[in-house]
Amino acid sequence: MNHSAKVCWIFLAISIIMITPAQAVRQIHPQSITPVIGPPVTAPASVEKKSTFYRWKSSDVITEFKNHGLEVVDSKPGMVAGPPGARENILLLMPSFGNDVGILVSSFESVLQLNEAAKHYSKMNDNTASPVWWIFKKDNILVLISRKVPRDKAVQYEDALRNLGEK
Repeated sequence: MNHSAKVCWIFLAISIIMITPAQAVRQIHPQSITPVIGPPVTAPASVEKKSTFYRWKSSDVITEFKNHGLEVVDSKPGMVAGPPGARENILLLMPSFGNDVGILVSSFESVLQLNEAAKHYSKMNDNTASPVWWIFKKDNILVLISRKVPRDKAVQYEDALRNLGEK
């Protein structure tokens, strides 16, 4: 029996006895088969490296604003498209300054994402005739406050942000 006939019989046997094609090839050419390399081994979830940058949730900042007696009305967690790369976003409305005036609080998992978002929003302020945002950062948090809010009021929110975790 020639080699090709032998291969045909083996593949026929595969369909009958249900061995895998790899097992069949090993029977014909055992010396030519290289070991199969499996998928990379990953560490269990309990061992995976956790981000050391991510420290605060957006809701922690909202709680701090409330603790400082600042206006926090109609918070909308997760109901807003925030900066690219943000882990979570919360939108707060400030009706005392207008129906469309508010604060966006976003948390990030990396300093690179945070800085890119801050830079993106800073560029919106390039038009000095109508700047858009008061921008404040602490650790992994970015706070954007509408420029319709007076500076002295925005600074109160900045102070509350700076006090986050300072008890």
